[in-house]
Amino acid sequence: MTTPDRLPADPQKIFDAHYYAHDCGRPYQRDAVWLAVFQRWADEIVQRIRPTSTLDAGCAYGFLVETLRARSVAAWGIDISEYAIGQVHDSVKTYCRVGSITAPFGQRYDLITCIEVLEHLSQTESEQALANLCAHSDDIIFSSSPDDHETESHFNVQPATYWITQFAQHGFFHDQAFDASFITPWAMRFRRATVLIVSHDIVGAAMAGPGIRYLNLARALAGVLPVTLAIPQHSPDTAEALAQGGGFVIKRYTPGNWESFVGLVQSARSLLLPGDLLAQFPQLAELDTCLIVDGYNPLLAEWLMTNVYQTDAVSKTASVLETWKTRMQQITPQILLGDFFICASERQRDWWLGLLEAHGRINPLTIQADPSLRNLIDVVPYGLPDAPPQHTRNVIRGVWPGIGPDDKVILWGGGLWPWLDPLTAIRALAEVYKLRSDVRLVFPGTRHPNPQVAGMPTLVAQAMALADELGLRDKAVFFGDWVPYEDWPNVLIESDVALTLHVDTLEARLAWRTRMLDSLWVGLPSVATRGDATSELIAQYGAGELVAQGDVAGVAGALMRALGQGRGVWNEAREALTWARAVEPLVRFCLAPRKAVDRGALGAAGNPFYAARVVEAVQAATVPFVQERDHWRARAEGYARGRVMRVMAWVRGRMGSTNGKRINE
Repeated sequence: MTTPDRLPADPQKIFDAHYYAHDCGRPYQRDAVWLAVFQRWADEIVQRIRPTSTLDAGCAYGFLVETLRARSVAAWGIDISEYAIGQVHDSVKTYCRVGSITAPFGQRYDLITCIEVLEHLSQTESEQALANLCAHSDDIIFSSSPDDHETESHFNVQPATYWITQFAQHGFFHDQAFDASFITPWAMRFRRATVLIVSHDIVGAAMAGPGIRYLNLARALAGVLPVTLAIPQHSPDTAEALAQGGGFVIKRYTPGNWESFVGLVQSARSLLLPGDLLAQFPQLAELDTCLIVDGYNPLLAEWLMTNVYQTDAVSKTASVLETWKTRMQQITPQILLGDFFICASERQRDWWLGLLEAHGRINPLTIQADPSLRNLIDVVPYGLPDAPPQHTRNVIRGVWPGIGPDDKVILWGGGLWPWLDPLTAIRALAEVYKLRSDVRLVFPGTRHPNPQVAGMPTLVAQAMALADELGLRDKAVFFGDWVPYEDWPNVLIESDVALTLHVDTLEARLAWRTRMLDSLWVGLPSVATRGDATSELIAQYGAGELVAQGDVAGVAGALMRALGQGRGVWNEAREALTWARAVEPLVRFCLAPRKAVDRGALGAAGNPFYAARVVEAVQAATVPFVQERDHWRARAEGYARGRVMRVMAWVRGRMGSTNGKRINE
């Protein structure tokens, strides 16, 4: 702790010849003992961190600069003591200078070392120096005595927790996986908590739920951490503009192309991605990056539902089953390799807990680390913007032919996917239209903006046919293409009621209706089928009426009552459901990213207990890769990507060969 009555004096009078001769344990001088110490430090740094440029902040005689330079590292040093810099060896004198570590360094470094320095400053100066260190590197090795209050020049002795908190305020985390005790027992490595968020769906002027989610997660996290949002190469040219002023950057990658992806991943400490991308990039299993698997979208449930609605599904049962097996093989790696999982609701969390248990991820190690398992999987739902919506231009009223400025607009929340029930909505609208001819039911999105999912089954044709049959199409029922993202608030404000209906399926049990959440933001009363997580929110905040599945009369009655209700103001919901609150579990993890405790202890693939033969295959295949990887790392050549691809293909083949066989046979 800082001692108020002992304030730093003139550093030139403190750090003089007497100090180095008497206050450093043994005399600090150029001899075999001290050089051996710094040679050992340099070896550890080069072998384990592999920096190309370093700064030793508080370098004293420049021994670390000298030994790193001897190992081909571009090392520099700075020290406040004129006497100390005067003792620097001639071979590195040009790389060491007198200066304060509270002043800007003039360049950035791969690594900064600051060893037994900040305790010699006042608390205010040490905090300034720490901020300066963080501004000039993403990687810092730090040591400061936690208990030596006796040394006369120690003005700011603090416990390790104090420094961990200070670094966290600058977006750095204590890398507990790195043992820095080769320097001092209390030395620590701090790294900038950089985050890479990967969207599998396009991001741009027009986008669907996944793209919207990852864009807003990037915006929310960027207020705390350095964030990069990676989007598919085929995203619209308008995508990069969405990052302007948001504090994050957008980069592009080609799905399935590791060369386009690896550079983004290697610069991140935490990687958030939808689980299916792990099947596209199995090389992620060998990186040090912490993997955050986003399970908000129940892709398996959606895939199963789309196959139910395939007209030729019966005749292609064998093909569908083969595709299902492939889907299951894609799910397993994401469960085994994830260090942290997020989902959109407590319902989804229960589903994921079952999957994690079945794959051996709920075990004595994970329970011992956190009995609640929130450190393994937590809820990060969709959120609402902090600012209230603003109407900037008319998008529907007086713009779409057949919809006048005074008509009552019922807004369908989203697409027309097979697990939803637009047909009941149209039949109910027909009943309402008999009573009031000013109602207009709008389906705003009939064509997914991502051309790569254009073949996904929908109910668009059936809905249009029913509207034609009832004589309501372009009269009381309207079908749009896809509303641009920036126009969605305008559409919400121009609407009078939000409507979402679904059929009773597994998808409904797990779904999170993102578009319906927006109705709480603008105060739209909602009518929804009961049974999904979104309907629970509507009930919780009194924001609408719930109906039974397929109940045409019930839906019609609820719509009539909602039309007479007018807008509501649900401030409690707006405050509770902001993006800032939604990402809190994610922020906590990214500020202190960690490999899952069972992954490290049980094996490289997060071994399921019941799959010993698969584990042996993975480990056997990984050994030659790891050996070659280390060989190339020592020469700063990066990852041996060709070997990675061959190994992973071999592992997948081995895993596939066990399909349908008993593990112990």
